Amino acid sequence: MPEGAKHCSRCGKLKPLGQYSSHRRSRDGRQSACKLCTRIAQKLRSETPEYRASRYEYHRREDVKARKRAHNKSEGHRKSVEKYMAKPMSILLDRRRSAAWRLARATDQARERIAATVAAYDREIARVRAKEAG
Repeated sequence: MPEGAKHCSRCGKLKPLGQYSSHRRSRDGRQSACKLCTRIAQKLRSETPEYRASRYEYHRREDVKARKRAHNKSEGHRKSVEKYMAKPMSILLDRRRSAAWRLARATDQARERIAATVAAYDREIARVRAKEAG
């Protein structure tokens, strides 16, 4: 095996070490599966009904809700939100990305409305960039 490469435990292909996430306890300091295979496995797992049900139940637990409420009231969270809100371009880009995500998953009835929203965000982003440039 060449130096700086290893075989993925899932796909079996020889890949450079840069395509593996780090793992402190392993001998070579990398995970056994490449990043792509790990991403695919996580996507498949997250689409199962059992996984979705467990996530739904987890987020409904009172201790989790209390922890989220406490975090949202914290000083660090407040500063983070203030820093984010001070950058209108990042807000626009996030909203446009969210609208594009909804558009990709929309039913035929909602597709036109969401496409108009995406176009409106594109115009607003162009306006803000022009204002920042000149």
